[in-house]
Amino acid sequence: MLDDGSKVPLARWVTVLIGVLCLLCPWSSSAGLSFVYCTALLGLAVLLVLTLRSPRGIGLSATPLVWLMAGATVAGVVLTAGVAVAEGASAGLVLLAAVPAMVVGVGVITARIRPTRPALALLAAGGAVLVAALIAVWAQPIDVELFTSGGLDALSRGSSPYAITIDDVYPAAESARVYGDGVVEGGQVQYGYPYLPAGLLMDLPAHLVADAVWMHAAWIAVAVVLGWRIARDVLGRAAVIVLALGPATPVLIVNYWIEAPMIGFFAVAWWGMQRHRRSIAAIAIGALFASKQYSAFFLASLWPVLRSMGAAVVAGAAAVGIAIVVGVLLMEPAAFYRSAVQLQLVQPFREDAVSLLPALQAVAGGLPSWLTVAAPFGGFAVSAFVARWTRPGSTSFALCVGLGLLVTVIFARQAFVNYYAFIGAVLLLAGVSWPQDDPTQMREPSSQGSRGDLGITRTR
Repeated sequence: MLDDGSKVPLARWVTVLIGVLCLLCPWSSSAGLSFVYCTALLGLAVLLVLTLRSPRGIGLSATPLVWLMAGATVAGVVLTAGVAVAEGASAGLVLLAAVPAMVVGVGVITARIRPTRPALALLAAGGAVLVAALIAVWAQPIDVELFTSGGLDALSRGSSPYAITIDDVYPAAESARVYGDGVVEGGQVQYGYPYLPAGLLMDLPAHLVADAVWMHAAWIAVAVVLGWRIARDVLGRAAVIVLALGPATPVLIVNYWIEAPMIGFFAVAWWGMQRHRRSIAAIAIGALFASKQYSAFFLASLWPVLRSMGAAVVAGAAAVGIAIVVGVLLMEPAAFYRSAVQLQLVQPFREDAVSLLPALQAVAGGLPSWLTVAAPFGGFAVSAFVARWTRPGSTSFALCVGLGLLVTVIFARQAFVNYYAFIGAVLLLAGVSWPQDDPTQMREPSSQGSRGDLGITRTR
């Protein structure tokens, strides 16, 4: 049972809350819904930044947060099961997996079921079967799948994934909304793989054996296992279960979105920092920054890495990232520039983006060009602020990544569930490592004081 006398430090409470809300991001949205959702997240982000700067020892009851996490787990299992059955999976098999996953997951989150090995085995088996069933029947068209499979085919032939073209999988009206002018000609997308290459390289073994989607599922599993090994209290274990079973996780996997391997890379880096495994941390951080272009917006997260792990780790991460990118870039530099740089610059504003901009455009009748240009700088500034005013460590690193990207995405032209899933996973892992690596303690914590079941200091 939950101990009602225990209080969660406000900063940790808000961090976990934002993480849960990000994994509850709507799969599709309207301008009004996006405005409410993003305004709430922005308000919480501001509160968190202020709390990190001036912690006052405020503690909140864990109970409402834990029950929200239980609800998010139920929503994730029900949605995954429902979609799997709707797509053609066996209802009996899905039910057999969903019930134990939901019951054990909620039971462990609320501390009504002890996380024994049999219970965890049942939880893991149920979750794995659910995801596998969804992967097996998922047939919704998305260009990311074609970019990934086409890029991997090119790599397996020894050619550049940035020089490929793919079929346009969308109807004409949808295609005009998704792509900018001149991107599609004659039913073909005239650009190759649009992201940095680390995730694609990691997908190659799975592609050669079966399908890259299984590697994406494996990276989420890596994040869950490492998170569980770090978790010390009920709130930390609850955060890991929400990461595994929350509504955004299965859709992230089946759509081949690069954020699934990025969550794995981040988790390995975060675990390496927790365990002071410098080589592992350097390799994982390098892979993370060589995965997607928006990693530039949280470059300030390297400051807590430098302060806690040393310059060699940052230098090693830079060497790994540069080697990954340059190695693929040199296959065909012009194609790399066209697909990984130029395509990003012609991407249109999306009215279905889960950001504040669709509502602002609806009210103002247009958007000033400076607004979308300024958004990344705002995210970088938040990341830098957090890096400056928190104690360096794995939790600070996670906060820099998660909050910096969150502020960027809230004001972005394109912002969808895959972005929020990555942010949510990062912030949930920040909540996991908080008890042993509190970023608000600018000095080493005293050995005095006690911690309750939830791993949080009791208020007097």
